Formats: sequence, structure tokens, C-alpha cells
Amino acid sequence: MKFNSEWDILRIIKSKTENSFSPIKSIQGIGDDCAVIPYSQTEFGLITTDILIEKVHFKHSYMTNSEIAIKSITASVSDIAAMGGKPLYAFISLGLKKDTSDKTIIELYDGFSEASELYDIEIAGGDISKSLHDTIINVALYGTVLKENVIYRSGANINDTIY
Repeated sequence: MKFNSEWDILRIIKSKTENSFSPIKSIQGIGDDCAVIPYSQTEFGLITTDILIEKVHFKHSYMTNSEIAIKSITASVSDIAAMGGKPLYAFISLGLKKDTSDKTIIELYDGFSEASELYDIEIAGGDISKSLHDTIINVALYGTVLKENVIYRSGANINDTIY
């Protein structure tokens, strides 16, 4: 089966996961910028994740390692912002080629740190694995939003300005 768009893939994923067991059901799951989950009486929790793959989402020929790291954090921050929320905690996972230098890792984390300071985010964890071919960066981000301020894609109207 050939998928024509990301939306086709999301429809299949949603159909396969909508009956998964969860003692705490999400408010909004697959298909929006973030998953919206119960958090407190006044706020929802927001969770998003974005993956960047070398030669697909970035190339070292036109971006520094620091710029690549900043882009990866910013992609997830934009999802939290799109839902009206504030990002709080980042979890960064890296797939690194065998020949990745210490200098590259330092430069990446200089960029992660710069973006984290800019957006007032704490880097709270992550994972590292070997990649056989290209660098892979995944950022999972957790934030919160006041319940009355949450913005869903379904709330978009004709003539709205989208950023």
C-alpha cells in the first residue's frame, strides 16, 4: 500500500491505537500538534516529538551542528506554541554515526543549550544510540497549557493567519 501523505499514515496509526489500554485517557491524541493529557485542575499537559534525519531535514554542508540542534529544539517548541502552551522539559535522543567526533557532540549540545536557554526549557534526559548511516536527532518536549487557552487544529477558521 502506498501512502499519499502524512495524514494517510496518521489515519492508519490512529485506527490501530485508538483502543489501546490506558488508565488515564488523553484529551487529544494522534492528529494534532501535541498530545493533550490530563495534568491538573487548571492545566493540561502537552507532549510532542520531532525527528530530524540527516540528508532529509538537514545537511552539514549548509548548517553547523549548533544550528541543527537549535532547529531540532525549535521544531518541537513550535508544536507546543501552536497549542497555546509553554514548553518545559526536553528529552533529546541521538542516533550517531560511528565516526562522530567529540567536537560534533559538543557543538550539538552547545546548540541544544542555546535553544533551551532561549525558550526556558530544561534538558531532562534522552537517549543515545549508534546509527549505521546518518545522524538522527529526536526531541520529545513536554509543556503545559491553561485549559481555557488550549488551541486545537479543529479550532482553525477560514481566514485565520497561520504561523
